[in-house]
Amino acid sequence: MDLRGWMVGVVESLRNALPAHGPEWLTKPEWLAVWVGVLTLLNLVGVLTPLVVIVQRRIMRSQTRLMAHQDSTMKEQTALMQSQLQIAARQAGIIESQLARRPAPRITLDTSKESAALTRVRITVDNHAGTKGIKEFEWSVWFPLNAIFGETLIVLGRVVGRRSGTTIEGIQYVQFSEIWKLPIYPTIESVVGEGKVLSERLPQKIFWRVVCEDGRFPEGEERGTIELYPVH
Repeated sequence: MDLRGWMVGVVESLRNALPAHGPEWLTKPEWLAVWVGVLTLLNLVGVLTPLVVIVQRRIMRSQTRLMAHQDSTMKEQTALMQSQLQIAARQAGIIESQLARRPAPRITLDTSKESAALTRVRITVDNHAGTKGIKEFEWSVWFPLNAIFGETLIVLGRVVGRRSGTTIEGIQYVQFSEIWKLPIYPTIESVVGEGKVLSERLPQKIFWRVVCEDGRFPEGEERGTIELYPVH
């Protein structure tokens, strides 16, 4: 049935349904056309309502999926942040462990009387205060030029000459330096060299330094200081 025929049928149904003694205006064609329009709209509303409900349901399902995806993303981000915090904590622990395990090398001097004019000086590197060994390090000592005898040291049985000269606190010093490849572990010490100084020139201030892979010692200072006194 086409729309025109359907509308004519609705009009006739309304005409027949109205009481014969009812108001005459209700049976006029123009009013019947109005009722037909109203019924048409109601019919359209009845058809569109299920479509609206379907669209709304689809929108709700889409929003639900979006919320679930956002929730999953937030959980993944939270897990990632927790993982990063765990990595940072492990790295902090490693750094703390490395800082706790550090060497503390220093140079000490032992003296003995060589003769009436000379004092023998034995140069020792120890790591007593350290918690980690050192190996292949450079040690240096500075003796006053006017006190060192012969401007040489004995290192592992060989004669070693001075490396350079410099002025420290207004006094001319000579520097002796060597690379030591044997390890020195905590609580261990090694004699790395010996020399002679003029006894009459004592006491004197001797300077020292140790450089290894863990840094320069003494830490925070250009050089360490040792007071060298005459042997009586």
